[in-house]
Amino acid sequence: MWAHSFDLLGTAEIEGMRTEVRRFHKVSPYSNTVAVPANILSCRFRAGATAPGLAGPRRTASGAFPLPGSLHFVPRSHHREFESDGADLDVVIMFLEDERIDFSLRETGQKDLWDPSLAEIINIVCREAISPGFSSAALLESCKEILVIKLLREMLKEDSVSEDSVAIGSPELARIKDYVLSCRGTTPTVGEIARICGMSRRTLLRRFQAATGKSPSQFVAELQFAKSCNLLAASNFSVKEVAFEAGFGSPSQFSRAFKRMAGLSPAAFQKQARD
Repeated sequence: MWAHSFDLLGTAEIEGMRTEVRRFHKVSPYSNTVAVPANILSCRFRAGATAPGLAGPRRTASGAFPLPGSLHFVPRSHHREFESDGADLDVVIMFLEDERIDFSLRETGQKDLWDPSLAEIINIVCREAISPGFSSAALLESCKEILVIKLLREMLKEDSVSEDSVAIGSPELARIKDYVLSCRGTTPTVGEIARICGMSRRTLLRRFQAATGKSPSQFVAELQFAKSCNLLAASNFSVKEVAFEAGFGSPSQFSRAFKRMAGLSPAAFQKQARD
């Protein structure tokens, strides 16, 4: 991760929206990413373009189209990491506040967006932040309204998923299984599983039920139970060690969950399996 060393190339602020254009500098030769602070929208621009009215050391990428795959919606509790080839990195960060969107309740994590019209709007906001022109505030107000509508459309898009595409696929199920089995000392939450599948919690619940007939929590519990049975029967681990390896936070939590599934305690199961 890069250290947060940057130049502030420009700012723009209206009610409910603040924009910052930052040029990050790489200070470590051992890393090739930069962490953008908690934000709502961020995007990376193609290097080498020059903003109108700026030249020399003030060169910025604000006159260029955002790179494909670099435009992201990110809830405030998250950071966005951009990859780089080691050169300075120009990033637009937009902090939004709007009563139509409850950003604090977003559980989907990062959402990649690629809408050319949305990228154009952010490009306009970026230029205004660096070199404001006539009636800049009015222009920014219009841009903010379009951005909010675009985000609302993205957030509501999941509700229009067609019935023939609601089931989660085999690749996602395999990814979930690998993730669950890799967890040690902690049980993955539905929100975490949704994030690794790149979908919202609500979408995951709907599609998972359609594909398996069970909830993600049931699926996780069954995987943990199968893993703990194998470890109890075939390893030299103690019950406490098996609890940790199977993804439980404590032996007591593991014992309760195991007894619900097997009808006997882990210690009793282990004794039976080894006798």
